[in-house]
Amino acid sequence: MDMNANVSDFVPNTNVAEFVPATAIPVTQPEMQPPLFGKHSSFFAHQGVLSQEQMVFVFQHYPQYSMNPLEIVDWLFVEAQNIEYAEAMQREAYQRQQYQSKLRYQPEPESSSEEEQDTVFTHNQKKKKP
Repeated sequence: MDMNANVSDFVPNTNVAEFVPATAIPVTQPEMQPPLFGKHSSFFAHQGVLSQEQMVFVFQHYPQYSMNPLEIVDWLFVEAQNIEYAEAMQREAYQRQQYQSKLRYQPEPESSSEEEQDTVFTHNQKKKKP
């Protein structure tokens, strides 16, 4: 080994400004939602026995669960309710934001009556302007 060798001889030439550690990049993976095929959570509700439509749905879309279709229908019911709840919360947050922005930018009403314009408040007493 050469005693006069620099550290830069062993380090590959890379631009340090372009290097970003992997931990600095946030990894966001989209949430995987089960394919409900446009069905509402009420479709997956049952009383321990599946309906004809539910059985057809399971055999058509989830044939691997045909031996125990109640399992998949129960799971789909819970997942559908979770999705509907999340959507309702997003709608409510959006409506709240719209309402607050409407209040924030709403101009103050102008008083039109002369009595309100001629009134002076001093020491908690109402007096007319001279």
